[in-house]
Amino acid sequence: LHWKTPYSGWVKCSYDGTFVWDRSSKVGWIIRNDRGSFLAAGQAQGKQTSCSLESEGHALLFSMKYCRNKGYTNVCFKGDNKEIVDILNGHKLNFAAYNWIRRECNKLADVFPKHMIPNNALYFSYDFIPLVITNDVHSNFSPYLI
Repeated sequence: LHWKTPYSGWVKCSYDGTFVWDRSSKVGWIIRNDRGSFLAAGQAQGKQTSCSLESEGHALLFSMKYCRNKGYTNVCFKGDNKEIVDILNGHKLNFAAYNWIRRECNKLADVFPKHMIPNNALYFSYDFIPLVITNDVHSNFSPYLI
């Protein structure tokens, strides 16, 4: 699967979070416009979570706050946890943590939670394309496109 552009005038924010049983969650996101151009990205360290669903929820919350603070009003959020989407859309009431969406659509955002946040900060945002994703952002055929 490849990254699909949002509607004209919208931006797409792909987000992801990590879950490690005895560690703080880490989250990351990348924002691109309706032409697929990089606009911004960020990563943050959250609190310790009890499951992947909670970590993904943190990732969505951080990315939503970031988009609001940057002034983005028309935002399509894309994550790889179908349960979060189903819960938010009122399609599911069960909070058991299962990842049901293929991860290939979110590989680029998935890079951030796996890398150390610069300067050991709790939060870091990018107004430029970070080196860790530079090659993949510019590749039209990359499996990491989101």
